[in-house]
Amino acid sequence: MLGGWYYGHRARSGDRELPVYVTGAERMVAGEEIYRRGLEVKPFTYPPFAAVPFIPFSWLPPSWQPPLWFAVNFAVLIGIVVFLQRYAGRATSGTSPPKAWLFWLLTALLGGHHVLSVFANQSHDLLIAGTVALTAAAWSRGMTFRGSLLAGLWSGLGGAFKATPLLFLGLFGLRLRLVAVVATVGAFVLLSLIPDWFWPRQDGASWLVCWFDINLSGLEVGGTANAAGAWHAHSYLNQSLSGTLTRLLTEPVAGGPFVDPHVAFVNLGAGANKAVLIVGQLAVLGLLTLAVLFAARAVRASADKAQAWRTFGLGEVGAFACGMVLLSPQSSKSHFCVWLFPAAFLADRLLRGPRDRLLQVLLIGALLLGCLASKGIVGRTFGNTLLAYGNVTWCTVLLLLATLRSLSTASRRP
Repeated sequence: MLGGWYYGHRARSGDRELPVYVTGAERMVAGEEIYRRGLEVKPFTYPPFAAVPFIPFSWLPPSWQPPLWFAVNFAVLIGIVVFLQRYAGRATSGTSPPKAWLFWLLTALLGGHHVLSVFANQSHDLLIAGTVALTAAAWSRGMTFRGSLLAGLWSGLGGAFKATPLLFLGLFGLRLRLVAVVATVGAFVLLSLIPDWFWPRQDGASWLVCWFDINLSGLEVGGTANAAGAWHAHSYLNQSLSGTLTRLLTEPVAGGPFVDPHVAFVNLGAGANKAVLIVGQLAVLGLLTLAVLFAARAVRASADKAQAWRTFGLGEVGAFACGMVLLSPQSSKSHFCVWLFPAAFLADRLLRGPRDRLLQVLLIGALLLGCLASKGIVGRTFGNTLLAYGNVTWCTVLLLLATLRSLSTASRRP
């Protein structure tokens, strides 16, 4: 109750996501349009199933909703902590579990900074992170049919909340886990059709089709989120790779409340900017592919393959969690709560593995651009300037490179 009141009091009315979700749920139950991009300041833009968990919230008085939502998010966070603690405490041949306080200190410094943003913004990003944790827990048993099946089901659930967890299809495909691929697609489709079965639209159309037509059809490869009433292409609140590169490589045509017109290094034409964005996104996909290949090689080189899969499976999931926020057309700060997964993997590698100077340099850079660049340390004005230059984006890139480095060195050691 106190946590819900505190974060509800801190959040500015325009930053609160919970009323958006609850309003979407109320409209869905009534069969009314929930996708009103351009008609509202903060429209509902998520897949239709994302409104379903908030139907019970619509039955409560508004004053009860923030405390309950805080409790739900806190419970999800506790579940993630329990999973990561079990991961850190696992027994491995040749090394002993790290001290818990040191593991959590490193994990919090590297990956915990934006967890509080979820509570402050009342967003549903910890639900997404929870499905990533469940995917990672199942994927640690990915050598079994049941592990692959559960990993696919949990990633499909995450995709039904928000499309970005569908990126795990790349991990499952590269690992040739067909059952995980089928489970992901099946879970996403079935969950996305639930609103059509129980709360059909008044116009008879499909919620899923309307979500795609209104929110996704205008997006394109090599583009960034830019839609009237939902996203501004140059907003520094968007820390995806395409959002940051767009700010650095083009000048904004029109201003806005979160637009800094002075950060562009050059002003490329639309075609050249699109080409750079495509190259950048392909580079991220290439890094994710290398992460999977290095993890697979590390497992093959291990005498205890099940143990190695559990160890390096979190590295794969952490790399794809970085890919989720980098490749999304729109990634706000609270979305980066998924930093917890690469951070926990890297903290474990630092405390168990051999000294690696390059890995240390990458993590120091991530620390400087992440936790130490918070507005509480550098001030609001300079913090917003750093956001305009994409410090959260580049911190994510460094975490991805550090994960790749750790998997690469592990794959070369027996």
